[in-house]
Amino acid sequence: MLSDTAASRWTSDELLEYVRAALDEYSQYFPFVTAVTPTGADGVYTMDPEWTVTGVSHLDASDYEQFLEELRLLPGRGLSQSSRGWWRVGDTLYVRPTTLDSVAVYLTTRHTIPTSDASVLTVPSTDEQMIVDFICGMAVERFSIKTALLDRWREKGKRDDNPVEVPRSVFRKNFERAILARLSKATLRKYTSGRDRPRGEA
Repeated sequence: MLSDTAASRWTSDELLEYVRAALDEYSQYFPFVTAVTPTGADGVYTMDPEWTVTGVSHLDASDYEQFLEELRLLPGRGLSQSSRGWWRVGDTLYVRPTTLDSVAVYLTTRHTIPTSDASVLTVPSTDEQMIVDFICGMAVERFSIKTALLDRWREKGKRDDNPVEVPRSVFRKNFERAILARLSKATLRKYTSGRDRPRGEA
């Protein structure tokens, strides 16, 4: 789409930065949803700073998934011995009681940044064109800035010899339209507990 030639206008490292920016922007609207087994033990687990925790579960003696309540800790108040639930302080997740088995954390986070051509995107295939449009917009913007002193770049023009609309704005508008179209089709998802709620894979 960029009509790049053997004399590459954009290096692989530069395009990777554009991919990172595209996925950062996309994730603001449609974050990656998954479930992980947290790192830690005895009710204290380490969280990635980018994770937004939406639920915590464990398996009971019957191998049934039980979801815990998020505990709201108030200043000056401690927890009772029978407290059951979870809370987060910075990058640390606390779960009570500390003897629970098979703790799982449901979360949202930024989509995975690819590191090579073989990397697998976590963006749905139907949304990949959004990422392409964002990347092309950034690439064309850089190229247009570089050549702006030599060429006449005009958002809109009335001159007959070279009325140019900067391609970046076209790619950006395509990205924004696709975001709006996707949001307009968003549906409410009903979350259930226990066996009716599937556990995702990290």
